[in-house]
Amino acid sequence: MAYSSAYDGRPDVAARPFDPLRTFAAWIARARARRAQRAAFSTLLECDAATLNDLGITRAGVLESLRRPRHEAGRTLPRRRAESSRAWLTRS
Repeated sequence: MAYSSAYDGRPDVAARPFDPLRTFAAWIARARARRAQRAAFSTLLECDAATLNDLGITRAGVLESLRRPRHEAGRTLPRRRAESSRAWLTRS
């Protein structure tokens, strides 16, 4: 008779073994992504107001994105740009 793990107390999926090399590689990848994101925001801050306006964002929007947690920062500017373009389309 077959039995399910719900009755024997064992997990359905085996735990992934700890791999320090994989953990370190993931940490390096996250650090590189954070650095690239900071570099992109720094480049945007160097742009003048007209260029940022052409992109559909403002300096205040870039600064707000920098203050957000890392996982939200990349979503803030596209959302603001979409709102700006919608507002621009309704004005025209």
